[in-house]
Amino acid sequence: KEAESTVNGMDAVWIALIVIVLLIALVMIGWTRLLRRFVQRYYLEKYAPEELEPEQVQAYPKEHHLPDVPWITCSLQVCQSTSLQMIAARYGVDYPRSYHDFLMGFTYGASRMPGVGFSPFGSDPELGLSVAAPYLGLARRYYTTDDPALFCSALRSLLAQGHPLRLALDMGTLYGQTAFIAHSEVLVGYDASGFNYYETVGRPPANVQPGTRPPGECGLYVPEDRLLLAVERMSAELKYPWRYALTLFEPADTDQDLRPVWTRNGNALIEDNKYGPKMGVRVINELADEIVRDGQKFKLETIRDGVTLAAQVRQDNADFLRAVFPHETDVLEAAELMETAAKDYRLVIEDIEDGISSQIEAKRVAARLRDAAIAERKTGEIFRKRGLPEEEQVK
Repeated sequence: KEAESTVNGMDAVWIALIVIVLLIALVMIGWTRLLRRFVQRYYLEKYAPEELEPEQVQAYPKEHHLPDVPWITCSLQVCQSTSLQMIAARYGVDYPRSYHDFLMGFTYGASRMPGVGFSPFGSDPELGLSVAAPYLGLARRYYTTDDPALFCSALRSLLAQGHPLRLALDMGTLYGQTAFIAHSEVLVGYDASGFNYYETVGRPPANVQPGTRPPGECGLYVPEDRLLLAVERMSAELKYPWRYALTLFEPADTDQDLRPVWTRNGNALIEDNKYGPKMGVRVINELADEIVRDGQKFKLETIRDGVTLAAQVRQDNADFLRAVFPHETDVLEAAELMETAAKDYRLVIEDIEDGISSQIEAKRVAARLRDAAIAERKTGEIFRKRGLPEEEQVK
């Protein structure tokens, strides 16, 4: 009886453990589903997708190539704004890439995500395209479908109508690699088997030299099946509620009021709220705290590329502000602050070139990051003030 009681007791323990494990699994599954639902709701509300319909596909020739789109490839990882720059040029809007960065808010702010590391980009670039379009005399349309045949037919039909098309896709799949790299390309032509596109970034895995080529260049070629796989993986990795998406721009009225742009960029730089996705100076300050905490154990490979890019784009931001707003005292002050942040990031790069060898060095790196955060916060405050109604700006 004692043995039987012991066995029954052990059975009860195992049953309890199994129940606990099952409950934890159910909670995790429920949480995952709930999180996915919130993410998909964000896409449906913010991206304003339009379902592609077969009736929208017009007849198109067997092959076609757009003759009026310049091919611009940048040395920096700024594929989104470079895509917009090429498409805007097709419609007669010839601004430097840094202006598109500004309108999109693409290189303003900071973020840090698993698998990506530190990044000097703070805003969703898809929303940035929507925000920037009216200031370029364009309207953005975002079409989605789960039908691969309809998607490819729509691509060919729209290209034949004279529209360059921006696609969000996985750069790794596009070039036969395994690593996922969220990317943006511009389609400029097609034939029966695939599509011609202009590569936006001259960095591996793309074997393209940075520079500007005149309109009419053939571009690179991708077979249809590989393009579909690259777009599918982008949707899967980012949990889109659709398999395929394309972004189209059409001529529209031009917006002149930049106050929403100033506000959005200011928020991207400052946003340090304790709840929700980590953005802005909060990301930079928390990174500094981690470096002090971990010291020599901190994994520098997670931030090297991002800090190097931050130094480049903050200098780019400063140069843009000086060139476009040369008589605005507050904007010139912001340009000085952005240049200060760029210098701080360059010092960080120098400090971590050979790793972090001591706690003293870790504290020095952290201090430089916090100085950059201070400069970016002050810049954001200037931007936010410019976004206010004129009567409130003077207060």
